[in-house]
Amino acid sequence: MSSSGRAVIPTLENQGLSVLHLTTAKLEVIRHLANSNKVAAVLLQETHWVSDDNLKLPGFLLAGSIHSKQHGMSNFVRTGLSWSAISQSPPGSNIEWLITKIQETSVVNPPPSALTAPSLPSVTAPAIYAGDFNCQHTDWGYNHTSQDGETLSDWASNTEALLLFDPKESPSFFSARWNTYTNPDLAFAVCRSNDRKPERRVIDRCSKEEHPTWLQQELHLPKTWRHASVIALLKPNKPVEDPKAYRPILLLCVPFKILERLIHSRIDPVVDPQLPREQASFRRGRSTVDQVTLLVQDIKDSFQDNQKAGVVLLDLTAAYDTVWHRGLHLKLLRTIPDRHMVRFIMDMLSNRSFVLQTSGGQRSRLRRLKNGVPQGSVLSPMLFNIYIYDLPDTTSSKYGYADDLAIMLRRPTWKAMEDGLNRDMGILADYLRKWRLQLSVGKTVSAAYHLNNREAKRELDVFVDNKRLESQQAPKYLGVRMDRTLSYKQHLEEVKAKVTSRVLLIRRLTVVAIFLLKATCWGGWLSIRLLFSSCGIAM
Repeated sequence: MSSSGRAVIPTLENQGLSVLHLTTAKLEVIRHLANSNKVAAVLLQETHWVSDDNLKLPGFLLAGSIHSKQHGMSNFVRTGLSWSAISQSPPGSNIEWLITKIQETSVVNPPPSALTAPSLPSVTAPAIYAGDFNCQHTDWGYNHTSQDGETLSDWASNTEALLLFDPKESPSFFSARWNTYTNPDLAFAVCRSNDRKPERRVIDRCSKEEHPTWLQQELHLPKTWRHASVIALLKPNKPVEDPKAYRPILLLCVPFKILERLIHSRIDPVVDPQLPREQASFRRGRSTVDQVTLLVQDIKDSFQDNQKAGVVLLDLTAAYDTVWHRGLHLKLLRTIPDRHMVRFIMDMLSNRSFVLQTSGGQRSRLRRLKNGVPQGSVLSPMLFNIYIYDLPDTTSSKYGYADDLAIMLRRPTWKAMEDGLNRDMGILADYLRKWRLQLSVGKTVSAAYHLNNREAKRELDVFVDNKRLESQQAPKYLGVRMDRTLSYKQHLEEVKAKVTSRVLLIRRLTVVAIFLLKATCWGGWLSIRLLFSSCGIAM
């Protein structure tokens, strides 16, 4: 709203807001609104703030405050203006008010307090009374007049206070519960003359236009958006007592996840065409089935050509958690032409923190994250795809699904195949080391695929950093166990055992359910029989 007194007093823009529990994130939005509307003073009601600690609005000075866990208010005046605090309501008063010179009175009438004329302060003109009066009157757009509304209307008439209200303006409050629009935030002006009347303007486009623009311009996210709760999920067939056997899942706040989806939808059409064909992770029209089918078909083609196929399944240690931010920044600049968007994405990944929560209700201390992308995030798989999109060229064919990488080489002789695999593994190991991804040599395995039963136990000699990789007869890739001849015998046995255990569990639950049903029916029949027997009726 804007107010003016005599002609010698300059026009001042003042902003009033009932914040309903003030937070640091809301203070940032209020600062943006105050700067964009060039206001001189900010009057906040319903702050629910308990002390002056951290009660700061950049560019403004705290002119006065009343602290309360249920109500409270604060007045801010722009730095550089001459002002002084005049008075405020006494402690324990039902009506809270705070006066700052130039005469600005911030008022809160918390229900169920009754409003009385003596409880309102008397201020000489020119003055503005603004805040949450919790009064209703038909003259102000309400359907009925409350007792407090009648009292406030009489007070305004006696003090010649002008209500700054225009029925044509947008209401300042929308109730989602009752689906109604009202004007609970009233403003009265006491003037020395009627030459220049104060004006009131409702800022009704904060959430639709200004806030997203502010995010893009300032590149600054609220701190609560960067904080996450972590739950640990035990990996299949892993010991409970081993901390490394758990997969951390980050629970992010809903606004941050919505923002991630918006960014993903914007950059996906630009990024996806630049990703290599061998990477199928979280891409439209691609799945784990495609990668397994492609690898199996290439191995079968080697059988048709009377060749042998060697496969190496790479294991990366905590791949998502070890993504180097500076390296990711460089690759984002290579794939996304909009530098502003790149800076915004990197700002989302910086200054993140988390707290680990256990099933027993215990919480760890706050920890900071310097590297990595959040697991459980919509945007993280795409960011990881970008991070490894420039895997070096190798003689072997590559198959990737996120951090599950595999290479396959087909050759007529064992030596030619092993030499090629060793050379390609050296190239990949150098690449991973350069970009600070950790290859787990102990979990990286090799396997040979051929139809020569006399060499069924043949193992591949593949080395990484002078360490021989473990050779397995039937390794598992993307949930499918592939034996030497691709007969899937072991895989089918594992699936059969898993299905059998599930069927037995369902069968036990069915027996228990039938027993409980019979017991319920028998108990009901018995109670009816006893009831009729007590009444002397034979059954």
